[in-house]
Amino acid sequence: MKLNLKKFIFDNPSATFAYPAYAKLCAKKEILRFVTMLCFLLENTQKSHHKYYLLQALYICKKREGRFVNAFKY
Repeated sequence: MKLNLKKFIFDNPSATFAYPAYAKLCAKKEILRFVTMLCFLLENTQKSHHKYYLLQALYICKKREGRFVNAFKY
């Protein structure tokens, strides 16, 4: 399932509803790449529903890294 979700996300970057689920499943070594992508998308989106999912995914990633102060910023 993780590989299918990863392929879906990278093939459909506007499907932000799937990002929080992937943030929970991605390998720890993939988090930095995923966070970089999330930040880029967050800077370049105007729609609030996309921002909601992107911020939720960033929170999950930072929490998984143990960076709780940064997590709560999101």
